[in-house]
Amino acid sequence: MNQVAVALLVATLSSLGGVTVTASDTKTNAVSSAAVNKAVAASVGGKTMKIKQINYVPGTAAPSQQTTKTYKQVIQPNLDAPAEAWMCLAYVAGAFGGASGYATAAMAADDAPVMYNNQDFPENVYVPVFFRFVDQAHGSVGHVVIWDGYKKEFLSTGSSNGHITFHSVDEVLAWLSGSGDVEYIGWSTEMPIDHQWRPVVD
Repeated sequence: MNQVAVALLVATLSSLGGVTVTASDTKTNAVSSAAVNKAVAASVGGKTMKIKQINYVPGTAAPSQQTTKTYKQVIQPNLDAPAEAWMCLAYVAGAFGGASGYATAAMAADDAPVMYNNQDFPENVYVPVFFRFVDQAHGSVGHVVIWDGYKKEFLSTGSSNGHITFHSVDEVLAWLSGSGDVEYIGWSTEMPIDHQWRPVVD
């Protein structure tokens, strides 16, 4: 199911009523309706079924009941940190206060203790946002930018020293696609700083 990790799924068919689903996402403690639909389709042999009811594991909230969380900045980034050409991970980690300890942004993303695979970026805070090249030529190379929740834009290193700005995930993907096949991974509330993952917002 792509990047959404469903930890528990029970699909029960009734004669006419459709499907009852219980599901939970191990990363975000919630699950999207799209993920549920895909999981149900897979569980019933690819058939499209009517979902009669979605039961969420205690402690989670259905999408319609979720509210936008207000985050507080824990580590204030220095957006004017040195931004050398193509050195995205060094820039983002340096902006938040140290060296990442990883060779590439994709490797860092693989170890992230928290990763949100949506584009519901928080307001009025700064968080890292990760991308990954998926073609074999790039191996495990990725890209990371800083989401500016005040200006609603992304700060990125570019092909020359200094940072550049983008205004959507699609803009970042379009720019990166000039170098190869790339995909959006997600955003995190944590960043590896001085070789240790630390919350940048809470």
